[in-house]
Amino acid sequence: MKHSPRTVSGRMAVALVLAAALGHGSLAASPQTVIKQGTASNQIENGGFEMPVVAGQRIPFWKAGANCTVTEHADGTFYLSLKNESHETSAVCNQTVEIKPEWKKLKISVRARVPAVVPGTKEKWHDCKLALAIDDVNGKRTYHHPFIWKTPAPEWKEYTKIVDLPKDARKAFFSFAIFNALGSADFDDFVVEPLLTDESGASTENSSVKKK
Repeated sequence: MKHSPRTVSGRMAVALVLAAALGHGSLAASPQTVIKQGTASNQIENGGFEMPVVAGQRIPFWKAGANCTVTEHADGTFYLSLKNESHETSAVCNQTVEIKPEWKKLKISVRARVPAVVPGTKEKWHDCKLALAIDDVNGKRTYHHPFIWKTPAPEWKEYTKIVDLPKDARKAFFSFAIFNALGSADFDDFVVEPLLTDESGASTENSSVKKK
């Protein structure tokens, strides 16, 4: 993760997590929703995976399985690593975002590399992806997976996509996952920004990023 203004709030979150470790309760179970004076900001907590992981505990603000770990870049910053070695298991790391009624779209971006992936054969969705499920006020769920990898993409690359929110959407469930597929994948700098207008936005991918 490159250092940017959003790491300031991350430092504040570190202090809160440390306080929780001292007996004031866990804060990792759910993300906080932040909108500053009507300006969209990142809704993901610890999207750069820089917050310290306490031994024996999960990644702060994320629900992660044993196949999900935080790994160090050569420059001393960190990223999320997933690894799955059986078609009978999955590697999943997820976080939930509460959706405000005035939001119209979500702008989603992440840096990722997928050194290896062998899709499963039982279901067509057994692959590597950033999965997105959205629930409305009645609990009806729809799927809007922004990025899917069925073949390796071994170089770090930035991916960006704008997703329309269904009417009356209330919760978004984001999951970095290798579902019943073999392989490994790495993720960093995950950002989800709400768009408050109906401006059209095309899906884009930007490969002009520095490689670590």
